[in-house]
Amino acid sequence: MKCLFGNRLYHSLGGLALVAALVFLVGCQSVQEVFRSAPEPFPKAVAVEPRIRPGISLQLLIMAAGKTDEHRVTVSQGGEITLPLINAVKCDGLTLQELQERIQKACVQYYLNPQVAVQFLLGEGLLSPWGTVLVQGEGATVGRAGPVNIPSTCDLTVTRALQLAGGITPLGNQNKVRLTRKLPEGKSCSVDVDVEAIGKYGKRENDHVLQANDVIWVPQIIW
Repeated sequence: MKCLFGNRLYHSLGGLALVAALVFLVGCQSVQEVFRSAPEPFPKAVAVEPRIRPGISLQLLIMAAGKTDEHRVTVSQGGEITLPLINAVKCDGLTLQELQERIQKACVQYYLNPQVAVQFLLGEGLLSPWGTVLVQGEGATVGRAGPVNIPSTCDLTVTRALQLAGGITPLGNQNKVRLTRKLPEGKSCSVDVDVEAIGKYGKRENDHVLQANDVIWVPQIIW
């Protein structure tokens, strides 16, 4: 009788252990599935050195023999600027330092010991050398749809870009603003941003810093 009870107890404990093991395995599998299906964090913005491109405005100073010549130019669609004496200078894709060296080299045959300084011209109506983001909407959901300049501080966020674009109109859905970013490998990734929650609950972690060529889309409210 004692032995029979012991066997029954052993088998009962064994069965419980088997059930517990199965629950543990299933539980682990469920946890793995949860982690496997969890969305990846939206990639952070990558700051890049600004380069000269068509549409960018520049200020150039050519200093020689005690005189300073100032020129304000806009890069043509062909990626060139035109200066007196040296004529067309190809500059598309160059940094400020690279363009400065190129102009100074070209000036040697026209000026004595020339010194050249080049800087970006910034301001309203001028294209930012740090690039732009595109703000669009479904119908009239954005005040002014179109490109928004990235400032030299490179700290433009989703909410700030929307403000600069005239804000979200009453027709726009503030809870489902879509941010799309193109990755270096050519793929695109998107995330929904609850703009209302950022302002109402201070969820600044969702107010992503933008990078050049990001696209913000504001859908309509579904009544």
